Amino acid sequence: MDSGTLAMRTIACVLKTGVWRNRHMRVEYGPDHVRWLRDQFPRYVGTAYRFVCLSDIPIAGVDVIPLRDDLPGWWSKLELFRELEDAFYVDLDTVIVGDITRMVKHKHRFTVLRNLSSKQEGRIGSGVMAWRGDYSHLYRTFMADPQRHMAECVTPAKWGDQGFIQHVQREHGGWDYFQDLWPGRIQSFKTDLRYGDPGKDCRIVCFHGEPRPWASGKSWVPELKHGH
Repeated sequence: MDSGTLAMRTIACVLKTGVWRNRHMRVEYGPDHVRWLRDQFPRYVGTAYRFVCLSDIPIAGVDVIPLRDDLPGWWSKLELFRELEDAFYVDLDTVIVGDITRMVKHKHRFTVLRNLSSKQEGRIGSGVMAWRGDYSHLYRTFMADPQRHMAECVTPAKWGDQGFIQHVQREHGGWDYFQDLWPGRIQSFKTDLRYGDPGKDCRIVCFHGEPRPWASGKSWVPELKHGH
């Protein structure tokens, strides 16, 4: 991978269609949510990038990389590591509120969130991730026995895709935390902002669970437009 290739960063998201149940919540996203996310970046990223979405459907106006494995819900995020060796990934329920150029351009090794809803040491969050290099071992390990991994990742200590990534990546060089590299720049709407408004140092607000950003009633959340 030459320096010219690295100049164009990839900002990625994942849309797996259909209804996904996360504990008591009914989760369902569509193309409008992808475009809503895409439209936030031009204002806040001052470097060349391409925006892509891994999805099982075409999305008008969006560069789509087809999902291949029909994994349910958030497990489709594991396909990122098959496809991309240089990416800045964000969940669809993410709001950009300030300049993130340095975050996007940073020469990430493997950077994840310190878990936003748990104080338990060592738990990661996968709502924002960034990496440079071949991390396809995450995909290969999961696909070797996906049913077993999904069945195991249902406890607070090992929850969902982030629990799987945490478990495997611990044996492959570990990770860096966004909160250590950029303190205060990424915050949880619930646990950090306590349903309030971001301060001047905040750059990204993560909405995990309810409410969804577009249902929060906050003026700093872009409007969700349907069918544009």
